[in-house]
Amino acid sequence: MRPVPIADELPATGETLYFAGRPERRTPPQAIEVTKIAPCPSLPGVDKAIFTTLEARPGDSGSPLVDESGALVGMVHGGASCQISTPTAGLRAALESLVPAG
Repeated sequence: MRPVPIADELPATGETLYFAGRPERRTPPQAIEVTKIAPCPSLPGVDKAIFTTLEARPGDSGSPLVDESGALVGMVHGGASCQISTPTAGLRAALESLVPAG
């Protein structure tokens, strides 16, 4: 098993991302589109939330969104009502400052 890489950059509007959902639900994977990168009232500390065409369900919050290369670009927030995700851009640097190398 190898770790999922974390994307350092935000996806672009129009970019295709992929969502598989929770394994126990056996929901078909989705290819989704980024519709915009913008602030969202339900994520007050996030200036650049990822808005998508995702058809999520309650309970999908925290599920990963990956790009074409398989890198983690965001995590679902809000399920079906908002179709938004928190981005991972900048997360790698924050994790590296917390976790000692080696």
